[in-house]
Amino acid sequence: MSKVIYEGWMVRYGRRKIGRSFIHMRYFVLETRVLAYYKRKPQDNMVPIKTLLIDGNCRVEDRGLKMHHGHVSDACLLILSRPRSEFAI
Repeated sequence: MSKVIYEGWMVRYGRRKIGRSFIHMRYFVLETRVLAYYKRKPQDNMVPIKTLLIDGNCRVEDRGLKMHHGHVSDACLLILSRPRSEFAI
């Protein structure tokens, strides 16, 4: 495991197909080149829900304030784009 740069609780905001939205509290761990998130604070050898590799194709976009069922939170969007050659046809 590499050195942890930042870790802490964040709210994950998502949308379903029919237009309903949801929020989940997730524990994010930012390492040198990896962003991982867990359902609860990781202990020992816990496997993350999702792991994202941060490289030159990663971009963060500020979306401003979002309201969800009366709760306001600051939103940002993580965009992982791949070069055209990596897409399967």
